[in-house]
Amino acid sequence: MTFHGPGRSRTDHRFLNARQFLFVCAAVFCGGRCVAQIPIPPDQCLGGSLIAIQPDSVTAKFNDKITTYRFAPDAEIWSRGADVRGPMHLTIGDQVYIRCARTEANGPVLITVLVAVEQEDAVSLEPHHIRAISVCIGKLVTRTPDTLSVQNEKGVCVIHTTERTTYWRGGVSHDPGTLKTGDEVSARVIVGYPGRVLTADGEVEANVAKAEGRIVALDSRSMVIESDRWQERRTVLLDAHAEFVQGDRSGLKRGGQAMVIGLDLRPDGTDAIRATRIWVY
Repeated sequence: MTFHGPGRSRTDHRFLNARQFLFVCAAVFCGGRCVAQIPIPPDQCLGGSLIAIQPDSVTAKFNDKITTYRFAPDAEIWSRGADVRGPMHLTIGDQVYIRCARTEANGPVLITVLVAVEQEDAVSLEPHHIRAISVCIGKLVTRTPDTLSVQNEKGVCVIHTTERTTYWRGGVSHDPGTLKTGDEVSARVIVGYPGRVLTADGEVEANVAKAEGRIVALDSRSMVIESDRWQERRTVLLDAHAEFVQGDRSGLKRGGQAMVIGLDLRPDGTDAIRATRIWVY
């Protein structure tokens, strides 16, 4: 499965640019007799913000580049939760992600799949199994057995949870009671239409913190990391549950370099990080 658009997670250190787009080629299915298709490189099929719609084509703006794309006869067009019969059902201003191909070596570039979502949403671009994806990040203000309400600068987003949702607050749990009011929460969500219902897609994370830099103090139970980039020092608590992803405990030395991902204890009243994953350089 391929995901496109902004995203961030603990496994990628949660510090990816939330607006970074990831583009890959996808196989396209068609009914009846399929015509051989030559995939187009992603940089020639960019999509972007939809600025014009015609019966057989669309025009999109990606950064400062404006491009008009024509549709292949069997193109799949998906808009806000459902397949639609043609481009005239699309909405100006939506973000569009597209896949293109040629039916012959020197033929025109044609759209084979177009997905339209609201601005800042991403997509799982698997033909005939398309999903809109977003992220919900902020401070947890209320919790019910099947929802989490998160406050951020844009307002409140409500995350719907299911029996498959897991929760990380220094460790993985299936109990939503693991989370506390005031926690800094983040989750990738599936966007449901109509109504823009946000449902957690996997794990909900709380109070994830990162420290990277030079070790300026070290004892058997903790170390202090000084970050030149952020001009700050963070105390890191060490215990037997921390996983050394690179190197081992013997490599921790004063003056050495390390990176830590773990649980930020400041919401619990302690100015420290409890390490869960450690990289020693």
